[in-house]
Amino acid sequence: MILLLLFLLSSTGAIAGKVVDEAGRAVAKATVKASCDDKEFLATTNEKGEFMLEELPPGDYLVTVEAKGYKRVELVRRQRVDAGRTIKLAKIELPTEYVLLRGAVFTSSGYSLPGAKVTISRLDGQKYKKEYITSEAGSFAFRLPPDGGKYEVRASAKGFREARQVVELAEGEIRSIALSLEAQ
Repeated sequence: MILLLLFLLSSTGAIAGKVVDEAGRAVAKATVKASCDDKEFLATTNEKGEFMLEELPPGDYLVTVEAKGYKRVELVRRQRVDAGRTIKLAKIELPTEYVLLRGAVFTSSGYSLPGAKVTISRLDGQKYKKEYITSEAGSFAFRLPPDGGKYEVRASAKGFREARQVVELAEGEIRSIALSLEAQ
C-alpha cells in the first residue's frame, strides 16, 4: 500500500502560485484552472491568494485564473509539469473589471470646454455619484462598477446652460459620449 502511494505521488506533479490584484493585494476565492489533453484541474485561492494544483499528470498545462470583479487571465506560456516536481509560478496579477465612460464637453460652436464640471449618477436605485472637472482638451473619464447600469451624465460651466444625457451601459462596456453646452 505504501509503495502504491509513493508511486502515485511521484508520478504526478503540481503547480503553485499566488494571485494578486493591480495593487499587489491577495485575491481570495479566485478559481485557478489547469488544462491538458481535455482534462481540467481546479483550485481555489486561499485568503493569502495562494493556490496549489496537485496530482497533475505530466504534461503541458494551460493555466487560467478567474475571480468575481476581475478580468479573466490566461497565462501566455503553457506550464510543463513533470513527475515529482512542483512548478512555482510568479505572482499572477488580475486586472480589475470595470465599465469605462469617457467623453468630452464642447461649446455649441464645437470648441472644447476645459474646466467644465461633469457629474455622473446612477439611476437604477443603486447609490453612485462622482464628479470630474474636464481637462484642457475638455475631456473626462469615469471608471464605473463592472456590472453596468443606467447613468445620468450632467455637464455644466459658468456662462453655459447645463447639458444632460442618460446612458445605459452593459457589463464591461467602454463608451464615449459628447456633451454640448449652449451659452446663456
